[in-house]
Amino acid sequence: MIPDTPGLVATGRRIVDGFSRLTVPKLAKLTRDPWRIELFLRMPIAVEWREAVATIIPEATSGTVRRAEKEFWGDRRFHAETQDRCRATRGRAPLWNPFHLALYSIARLKRPRFVVETGVFDGLSSAALLLALSRNQHGELASVDLPAAETVRDSTHLMPETRLPDGRSPAWIVPEHLRGRHNLILGDSRVLLPKVLDGVHGMDLFVHDSLHTMHHQSFEYRTAWAGLAPGGLLLSDDVSWSPAFHRFCRSHSVPYVRFEGAGIVKKPDHHTP
Repeated sequence: MIPDTPGLVATGRRIVDGFSRLTVPKLAKLTRDPWRIELFLRMPIAVEWREAVATIIPEATSGTVRRAEKEFWGDRRFHAETQDRCRATRGRAPLWNPFHLALYSIARLKRPRFVVETGVFDGLSSAALLLALSRNQHGELASVDLPAAETVRDSTHLMPETRLPDGRSPAWIVPEHLRGRHNLILGDSRVLLPKVLDGVHGMDLFVHDSLHTMHHQSFEYRTAWAGLAPGGLLLSDDVSWSPAFHRFCRSHSVPYVRFEGAGIVKKPDHHTP
């Protein structure tokens, strides 16, 4: 069961723990952006990514999550191809992280029929999702992306490389044998996302990883929630860049799980407007 809004004791512990790790730069951020105080006091405590997956998917266990993780790392063909592509283009190996592992595990365990993501860039998240769908032999991924030809503030500016490689399109790292389940749609999600969802009868998983501003995130969460099937999952990266995710979940009275800077919320099985 997903933990609800923490009680007084849990909140007190978080405040004490938070202040014990409060540095001068963090204090400056809290002072400059008052909404950060709201997140500091009220966001749920972040958990390890495996625990987050097992929490958000009731039928999952720590064992099934770890098997999915092992399966991801054990696919030699996938890792050989993505590594070759990344070394040839970026001059380094792919930077897989817990967010990608969570995406793969969620897609494997939930077996979604239709997945939508916003924000593609090199395509690591797309590749992880498509590998899971391929293993499932079920499901499709639609990816909406406004190509980062230049550095994008509040999106790519903190990444190791802040723009796409010259001559490369978004999702260039995805191996060819996984592209059959992929529909890459280039343009602004504010225009394209409603159109993508209009032709879908129940999206099972939505992943936000595009522009992390209050206005843009709020639009995507609101639009995706309306198109999400009952029991579907909304996952967002970088939920502390703005108060949008926290406020969205509070406005819909749905508790969420936080891990590694990301957040996951499940749409109730009964319709919530």
